[in-house]
Parts: sequence; C-alpha cells; structure tokens
Amino acid sequence: TETGEWIYIEVQACKGSMNEPFYMSAAEYLFLQNCLHDGVRYELHRVCFVNDPVNRERIIYSARDVLEKFDCQINNYQFTPKKEVA
Repeated sequence: TETGEWIYIEVQACKGSMNEPFYMSAAEYLFLQNCLHDGVRYELHRVCFVNDPVNRERIIYSARDVLEKFDCQINNYQFTPKKEVA
C-alpha cells in the first residue's frame, strides 16, 4: 500500500458465476489462517465470468470473510506404499 503495508492477494477465477465453488491447496488455506491470526492483510479476489467481459465481476474478501462466508470441505489425502525401486 502507500503506507508500506503488505497485502497478500489470492486470485480465484472461474468461467461461471460466484455460486461456483473454488479450491485452495492445504498450504494456501493454512497461509490464510496464519494471516488472520498474525494480523497480516490478506485478500481473496474472486473473479467470475472471466471469458465474458460484459458479465465479468470481482468481489474482494478478507481472510475473516472467507472463513465466515464460505463452507470449507477438506478432502482426505490417500497414502499408499511406494513401490520399491530395484
């Protein structure tokens, strides 16, 4: 910013509407939570209808907004043994 404050920005774009889900990696989600905890400015920019200049829209959410306005479903990670290399 003009005052020297850092802003971390995550951009999530889609071809459809704001009602479509978006995805984050575990590392991105942890980073969002750490920004909120540490008082670091974080913004999620949702850009929808990216291929349609007439209907394109953007909404900016803070880290707190993301946690309060969206349901997060964390997927399970499946671990299988590695094949031994001869």
